[in-house]
Order: sequence, then structure tokens, then C-alpha cells
Amino acid sequence: MRLSLSISIAALAILSACAADVAPKSPEAAASVRRHADPQVAAGMSLWEAKETIQRGARWRWSDGSADSFQSSLEFTPEGLLLQVYQLPVGNHHRYDTSAERCHFEHFHPVVEVGAGYMRTGAHKGARYYSVLTAPETPCVQISVPTPEQAEQVAAAFLRWKMATLEERENALTEEQTHFSAIAEQYHAAHPKPAISEELRRFTVMADTAVADKRFSDAANDYLDGLKLAPWWPEGQFNVALVLGEIHYYDEAVEHMKNYLLLVPNAPDARSAQDKIYAWEDEKAGH
Repeated sequence: MRLSLSISIAALAILSACAADVAPKSPEAAASVRRHADPQVAAGMSLWEAKETIQRGARWRWSDGSADSFQSSLEFTPEGLLLQVYQLPVGNHHRYDTSAERCHFEHFHPVVEVGAGYMRTGAHKGARYYSVLTAPETPCVQISVPTPEQAEQVAAAFLRWKMATLEERENALTEEQTHFSAIAEQYHAAHPKPAISEELRRFTVMADTAVADKRFSDAANDYLDGLKLAPWWPEGQFNVALVLGEIHYYDEAVEHMKNYLLLVPNAPDARSAQDKIYAWEDEKAGH
């Protein structure tokens, strides 16, 4: 199924209040314990695997179909992470206030904090979460995830980006589009076009169901899983761009919509797709 370009960010305003911390529920959770990221786990990751691990971890809080008055997203740059915080429209107020803070990789000292956090509302209500701090002294990025294993992976992913050189980061953030251009050329040359597999259809159904439930983060992850199997999948590139735009991951949304246009430059909705890119770029700039 193809999603409609008319999906509106304002749809998030009608969702219920999101997750928050409350007091500990059990004695064993009363004291926080911090564990440093594992360098061996970090060394085993590619930069793109680490980026995906961080992004998916950051989106979990918003994956239950609920929204708070604030949401956040992360943008990767060669120097660090840009944390974007968005104040959503509440009641009769429809203005989005944004703020941004850059967190430099050189200052990262990632740790997992096993403490007393429990989700207060939404589908995750009552679930314990584990926090990952980029640096205990100045935690400008803190990610909450549902399992200690995922927390360990996110912490290692932060460390992987810190371990890389500036040149490696720059290359990692530019080579993906070059790689996709080759995929698009192969797709154009293919006659007939590749068939949609049953496994890809499964991810499509899962993602479409999540969109219907307004679980946009889950939908993004399902589409992205499908695109791992078939990066040449035009509808997947188009749809994941829309749902990423819904949750303010504008840099990724732009990237995937550009991929869509590379695959099908003469699509009937190519003009609208390009205009969506312009709109996201404007939102990203805070206008």
C-alpha cells in the first residue's frame, strides 16, 4: 500500500500523553547502576549499523501510538549528534517550537544506567526502561530503551561513533547515497522489475497496520526492515520517508524521498514528492 502525501504532522496532536519517569516500584530498582559501553561490541559495528541502532533506540519512546507535548529526533553530523526537540501543538495552540543542541562525539563517554525508570502512560505503561547517557557529566542525549541488552547495544553504538575519525564519519555520511545511486541504476536496467517477496509483503502489512494505529516509529522500523531486503523498493522508500517526516526525522525523510525519486524519477507524484522534500528541509531549518 502506498501512503498518502497528505499525512499531517498535526495528527500527532490528537494522541494521548506519552511516557515519563515515576518513582521506583521495587527495592532492586531503587539505586541506579552505571555500566560503561563495551569497546569490543563497539568495534564489531560498522558506523551505519551503529547509526541505525541509535536511531531505533531513540524512537522507541514514541512507538506506542501516544505523544507528549514534546518529541525529539536525532541528526548525525561528522562532528556529533544534533538533538532536535519539538513542542507539539496542544489544545488551541498550533505552533511548533523547536530547539537544538549539538552533542560532540569527542565529549561522549557513554554509559548504561540501570535505575528506577518506569513508563507512566501509553502502550508501554508500567514497563521498565533502561537509559543510555552519552556522558554522565553532560548528558545532552539520553536514550531510553526497554531491555538491558538493547541499552548495551545503544551505548556501544555511541562509542563506535566516538572511536571513528572525523574523516571516517564524513565518508560514512556521504557514501550511502553513492551506494544507492548504483542500486537505482540496476533497478532501471532490470526488465522485468524485481518481484515483491512474501517476506517483503509481511513487512508492508506490519508497517501499514502501525500507520493505521499512528505508531509511526514502529512503521518506520518495519519499512526500514523491508528496505534491507529490497533497497530498490520504491513504495518502501516513499512510505518510510512520510512516516519519518511525521516524527521529525527530517534528514532521514529527505534521504529516503530522494531515493524514491532516483528509483522512479518520472512517477506521477514526483512533483509532490520533491515539494515534500522542500517542506521538510524548511521544517528542519526551524522556519
